[in-house]
Amino acid sequence: MKIVPLIVTYNGGASGPCIMRCVDFLMAGEPDSFGNAIEQIDIYPRCQTRDPIITGLEFMLDRFQEGLATLPFIRFRRKARLFEVSYASAWVHSDSMFRSSITTLPPSEFDCLVREFATALSFVRSRVKKSDDFDVDAFDAHVRRRVESLDQPAGSHADESANNAVNGSRR
Repeated sequence: MKIVPLIVTYNGGASGPCIMRCVDFLMAGEPDSFGNAIEQIDIYPRCQTRDPIITGLEFMLDRFQEGLATLPFIRFRRKARLFEVSYASAWVHSDSMFRSSITTLPPSEFDCLVREFATALSFVRSRVKKSDDFDVDAFDAHVRRRVESLDQPAGSHADESANNAVNGSRR
């Protein structure tokens, strides 16, 4: 199963290695499969930005802000085996973090995104039917264990995510 995060802002979207490290951390040690019903999960955190609003695009910011009130958006497209969730994120980003493959998130921001992604993944339960080939209980338990590991003092999650980045990810 592939998890694809895309940070959405008022004027576009982006991802990058620092965002993928959050997914890699969350899914580290996952079983070979939770089932075949879901091949990919797309996560769309809708985030504010630290960067100045681009002159002339204020209308896009207004539309973005209005759209936040309609979230979360959840959809499971069974034939495509695609689960999608969009939510209003508490994380505030800067465009500069997407321009470098070596950019890392501060621990508090890493924790924030990992926890938000975990919450977004919990929405799978609301759309998967018993007849779908997907073990929601095992999936939830795995994600919950990974989030709980954020609070463990021995071996920081930032070190683990850095190791994942160096050793490569299977995603």
